[in-house]
Amino acid sequence: MLVERIPMVAVYLDLVIVDDPGHSIPLYISPQIEDLLGYPLSEWLGEGELWLQILHPDDAERMRREDETARRLLTPLSAEYRMIARDGRLVWVSEKAAVVRDETTGTLYWQGVMVDITARKEAEAERELAVERLRAALDTERQAAERLRALDEMKNDFLNAVSHELRTPLAAVLGNALTLERLGIDLAAKDQRELLTAVVANARRLERLLGDLLDVDRLTRGAAMVERTPVDLTELVSAVVSHVSPNNHYFHMESGATLAELDAPKVERIVENLITNAVRHTPSGTSVWVRLREEPGGVLIVVEDDGPGVPRELRQAIFEPFQRGGDRSSKAPGLGIGLSLVARFAELHLGRAWVEERAGGGASFRVFLPSPASPVESLGSSR
Repeated sequence: MLVERIPMVAVYLDLVIVDDPGHSIPLYISPQIEDLLGYPLSEWLGEGELWLQILHPDDAERMRREDETARRLLTPLSAEYRMIARDGRLVWVSEKAAVVRDETTGTLYWQGVMVDITARKEAEAERELAVERLRAALDTERQAAERLRALDEMKNDFLNAVSHELRTPLAAVLGNALTLERLGIDLAAKDQRELLTAVVANARRLERLLGDLLDVDRLTRGAAMVERTPVDLTELVSAVVSHVSPNNHYFHMESGATLAELDAPKVERIVENLITNAVRHTPSGTSVWVRLREEPGGVLIVVEDDGPGVPRELRQAIFEPFQRGGDRSSKAPGLGIGLSLVARFAELHLGRAWVEERAGGGASFRVFLPSPASPVESLGSSR
């Protein structure tokens, strides 16, 4: 009576077959098993091995092995596993069983209990899920904090770089202009030309800087689009080289592709930023080559130099905004947006930008721009 009144605990008794201890005959199971799993006592005491049939698939093989080993060696069994109730419910069970001997007859029995631990397992699962959610939330918060720190550092670097890049040419323009204002008529013609040349060069530097900043803003807002028109690339690139290239580098131009349908202003910005980057990151006296090549489906723009080159681990990162060749100090030249604009303008053309090691040493920046198949015919029909 005591055994049959303990809630959610089923007790069973099996007779051990002496000649075959791996098998046993069910003699008794308490009625709680029907409340627990929904199967009547007759099915549990039958010959159909119901226990094996309703084991959860994920636990079945493990429990078959553990049950077989315990019955064969007559050692205690202690396990937690899942069974499928008659109504489809998932029931967690903690089973403990041991062999007992009838001192009078010497008969061996398996005596065991099965306790419903579903509520505990569900609580554990909920707790683990809550821990996982908390861990995920902490990871998300940590990543957000890291991103904010990185953005704050990037912002500071950017502001420092902008202030430096603006201050230097502005100071040069203002100083030279004030000199011309005070001493203009008293200066020799040669000195006047040198001062004016310096003013123009620094004004163009400011113009390029502001152009980069405006391009970043347009790209961020999604306002930049490609407007293809027939372009003479040789003429366009020659014009860019003539007004961007400084006197302390040696420039060489090779053109094997002249006509294409592209967005001319954006191609100008691509070439201008590539040349500026080559000049900025190479010492005085470095040679720079600008090459145009016709490729299947488009044109290839190549800007190479015989400078120190780009380390392999930075060849992807330098096309990201505000990256300056790994040197993030305030003294690093440039804003770190020129090459990112090159990559974005190439992507707007459905092309791509990348950098390789130049044969013989140095960097080889390459931009492939897809173009309609017959740029010559298109260019001819528009004239």
